[in-house]
Amino acid sequence: MNKKDIIVLYDKDDVLEFNLLNKEYKKVFLFSPGLEIFLKEKNEIDVYKPDPKLNYSTQKKIIEESKKICEEYKKNFHYLEKLDKGIVENIHNIFFATTFSSLYLIENLRDYKNLSLLYKKDFHNFDNFEDFISMFLEKMFFKNNQGFFKYLRSTKLSKIKKFFIKINNQICRIGKKQNNKLISGSLLSKKILEKSQKELTIFELKPYHDFKKYHIILNLLSLLNVVKKKKIFFLFPVQDSHFSNNNIKKDLNKFFNSLKDKNFDYFKKIIVKPIIKYCENQETFKKSVSSFVDFLDPKCVFVDQLRFDVSTLLASICSKRNKDVILVPHGSISIPSDEFSEFVLPIVARGLIYSKIANYSVAQSKISYEAIKYYDSKIKILKSNPILFGKIILIKNSLKRGKFRFLHASTPKTLSAWPWIYENYNEYMDNIMQLVQSLKSFKNIELVIRFREGPECDLNTFKKLIKFEKNKFVKISENKDFFDDISNTDCLISFSSTSIEEAIFLNKKVLIHSNNKIYKHINYKFEEKSDIIYSNQKNINEKLKLIMNDGISRNYDVLWNNTFSKKEDLQEFI
Repeated sequence: MNKKDIIVLYDKDDVLEFNLLNKEYKKVFLFSPGLEIFLKEKNEIDVYKPDPKLNYSTQKKIIEESKKICEEYKKNFHYLEKLDKGIVENIHNIFFATTFSSLYLIENLRDYKNLSLLYKKDFHNFDNFEDFISMFLEKMFFKNNQGFFKYLRSTKLSKIKKFFIKINNQICRIGKKQNNKLISGSLLSKKILEKSQKELTIFELKPYHDFKKYHIILNLLSLLNVVKKKKIFFLFPVQDSHFSNNNIKKDLNKFFNSLKDKNFDYFKKIIVKPIIKYCENQETFKKSVSSFVDFLDPKCVFVDQLRFDVSTLLASICSKRNKDVILVPHGSISIPSDEFSEFVLPIVARGLIYSKIANYSVAQSKISYEAIKYYDSKIKILKSNPILFGKIILIKNSLKRGKFRFLHASTPKTLSAWPWIYENYNEYMDNIMQLVQSLKSFKNIELVIRFREGPECDLNTFKKLIKFEKNKFVKISENKDFFDDISNTDCLISFSSTSIEEAIFLNKKVLIHSNNKIYKHINYKFEEKSDIIYSNQKNINEKLKLIMNDGISRNYDVLWNNTFSKKEDLQEFI
């Protein structure tokens, strides 16, 4: 170690470990917002952080480098063509989420020299960036608070768990009726049950790692309740212990070894084995899922996403059996508004609002319809009023209490998993703190924040950064249901979130704010008097004043209001 060494700390756990073990380091790079609060002897340490003002150029660089990796992916895709189509969808989404996340770390640190790392309770010093970043990415992959990477490391079923799942599934089989629906997605199952106007039995296919013994009890209660005409049974696939497919490993190794990119090489050795293991694991469930499809013999299946896990297996199996696969999007997305979103959005939209293994996608609004058509001109589109996101409810006016209420609800992504189109946590906090500072100058206002906790910023850190004791007009929402907040709000503030479209459904005023970036999460042509308002660091005060004083009622007119034919009505499939 020398005096120039900079120790890189990602989250609060890293800082607390550093406090215990550090004796010599005087320079730290703090990746996440607010970590300096927990740093001991901070007055004696030089602190480096991602610069919000450089965020635009950093994300631009991430996308430029991702494009190069994407070209390699496309060039070598022929190695994946023999694999199951559902498995391919898993690979696509895992690959690009990992690529974006890794490049976020790489590009934020690339220009620094003499970087050091605290890993496995030991300090590591590096002479070059290549050695440092490889170990840092490995450390990040194995962090327990990184849910996505932890998901890739899912273990096999224990014998006892497999035994209980088999009992559970046998109970489900007894519950088979004439009108059966096979669905992947918990909320989707409940919503379809609500929308059904006749006797219905839903079999909800869930990932094996979600199984709990209480599912057996729930299934028994459904079976024994002969009076109830609408029921949900919970099915879980089991692994075929005799299954073996050496082609997966062989084809994936060929594919990954053919990708020629320096940045990919940094995280290649970390991610390749887990992806291969994950795909092999998924294949072992095909026999079980196939048996459910054959036994229930549904005319169609419903899924809420086609990115990962049992949903993709189910869709792939049904496609081979010429059964319709209906994708019901669980979130909002729009068409690109700039060159950066033009690259990222098609990747994010795949499996969310369109898919190569779905026959139908459901447009829950005119915005959604336009987006689905843009990303896949061949997929059939069904129409529905809000089912998985958004509600049509009576709204209240908080101005009756004499205060203008703003609601902040945005969706930051850990490790900037989807760059440009969502905030990373540094952006998220920077934008909120600017809003708080700007709103101080206004009277009779409230700011309610639906805080999104993540590995990079927990609730305790957030409270310390916002300083609620000094900013009495700011509150953290205590409501679980977003609609308990939005129904009593005058204006939604966000950057990128499904909450934007949900607010539009209710004709609420919407302000999209980012200090240093312009991106349109909802890129849709509204009536002139019902448009979304955009603000940045320079004009935020002006835009806030405009919103509070414009006196214009919004009428976005994006819901269908049952103005569609029987042929394109989702209800006909329910």
